[in-house]
Amino acid sequence: MAHDAVLTAAQGVEMAALGDVTGESVARMFHQMNSRQQVPGASGFISFQNNGNPRNKAIPILHLNAKGRSELVEVSARRGEPARKQ
Repeated sequence: MAHDAVLTAAQGVEMAALGDVTGESVARMFHQMNSRQQVPGASGFISFQNNGNPRNKAIPILHLNAKGRSELVEVSARRGEPARKQ
């Protein structure tokens, strides 16, 4: 997940580089990461809906237990599966 987050942020910076690169300009680029400009992440293709939510993306919800280990709570996604290339 960290790999995909960094890759997506880097794609946003690259897309924003046509103008002034600020946190706001990079955030606006996420709305442009749709079916044509998906990010090919390790967990599948990443794209966003107009409201900023990931499109058809399985997101694991983890809980950190008392021993410091993560435990899977559930998988959150509309269909419960990673997005596929469109």
